[in-house]
Amino acid sequence: MARQAAAVGASFFAAQPLFLKSCSRPTYLSFVREHFPHLVGEYEERFAARDFATTEYRREMAGMVRKVCMRYGLRERSLDALLTRMPQLPRTGGLERIPPANVGAVLQDRLFS
Repeated sequence: MARQAAAVGASFFAAQPLFLKSCSRPTYLSFVREHFPHLVGEYEERFAARDFATTEYRREMAGMVRKVCMRYGLRERSLDALLTRMPQLPRTGGLERIPPANVGAVLQDRLFS
């Protein structure tokens, strides 16, 4: 995914482990049973007693994201990345932050479509 994101000019890449509240767990597990039956046992075990992935798993995923961001010249997503214009510079990882700009509804529609 990071390679494809970089290929189309993305500025950042992010990933987070699944957060699965007990109220949505049956619906999600039903989807997994139907489309990915080989994963049901793993998901049932992972989320049997908790809504969030373990701290160890979250750290492991964060490390993987950092690694692919470096490999493909992407930055890790910041909280205000969608509201901040990024300069058109080579992907060096050392880009300076530009104050947020009013991007307007048309651009935001394109970002989220």
